[in-house]
Amino acid sequence: IVNGAHYALSAACPIAPREFLLATTVETVNIPPDLVAQINGRSTWARRGLIVHTTAGFVDPGFRGQLTLELYNVSADTLYIPLGERICQLVFSTLMTPAQVPYGSEGLGSHYQGQTGVTASRD
Repeated sequence: IVNGAHYALSAACPIAPREFLLATTVETVNIPPDLVAQINGRSTWARRGLIVHTTAGFVDPGFRGQLTLELYNVSADTLYIPLGERICQLVFSTLMTPAQVPYGSEGLGSHYQGQTGVTASRD
């Protein structure tokens, strides 16, 4: 999503200097109640000036769906991200005990459970 417009890419994705956009992973994740994941950018892209997740980089226990990435180019150059390029990674941590109320539990109001594709804020 760039300036509210949705784009499906068939070629490399250009990100202008100081441009922010939302993207999605190809993969769908299903985080069990005893794990939490953190989205981290890959160092090669960080050195080029790409921040892969500006906020909300944790994936809660119980979340399932595709991950929406918050991309920001802090460099002075336009970055071109090839389709299928690995720009981020998940780091998993084991909880001491499983989450008592995992993301997606009834009554929790889990806005993004089961999301597919780029998902803008659902406040």
